[in-house]
Parts: sequence; C-alpha cells; structure tokens
Amino acid sequence: SVSVLFPDTTQSNLFTVGRNRPQSYGGAYKNIGYKAISTLLEEGLMTERLGARIIHAVKADEFYIFSHPENRTQVEARHDRIIDEFENLDCWLSSHPD
Repeated sequence: SVSVLFPDTTQSNLFTVGRNRPQSYGGAYKNIGYKAISTLLEEGLMTERLGARIIHAVKADEFYIFSHPENRTQVEARHDRIIDEFENLDCWLSSHPD
C-alpha cells in the first residue's frame, strides 16, 4: 500500500546537508537561512518520535500520516474550501443542462 506523510517541524539537520554535497555537484555550501530556523527546529518533533509514528501508521495501513495535531485546523479549512467549490459545479450544471 501507499501512505502520504504530512510532517511539520521536526528536529533534524536537513538544513545542514549542504556541507556533504559532493564536489561533482558543486561542492559543499552553507545554507544561509539555517540560523533563522535553528531555534524552530530545536523545538520540533524528535525524529525518533516521527519515525515511530510513521512505522505505526504504515503497519496500520493508514493512507494519510499526520505528525502534528495542531495541523488539523489547516487541513479542515482546506477541505472546507474544496467542498465549497462544488457550489461552482452546481451553478454550472444548472446553466448547462444535458
């Protein structure tokens, strides 16, 4: 089966990986934005906890994998906007009968 992960801020060194870029791809670089988000990353979900969440969700055959409950509001708002668009379809259908 397939799962879709929706992670949020997670403690990781993702923004420091430029130091390991091979010379064949231009060599190492420093991400200048790292300092601005380093505090945010430090307060994020620990990678071990995210990993445990992912393993549980995959074993439970969950399609959507959410890691941060505070994202529920954003997802609900997006879903509401999508559902509201059916109003446009209804209007179009009423003015374009078969």
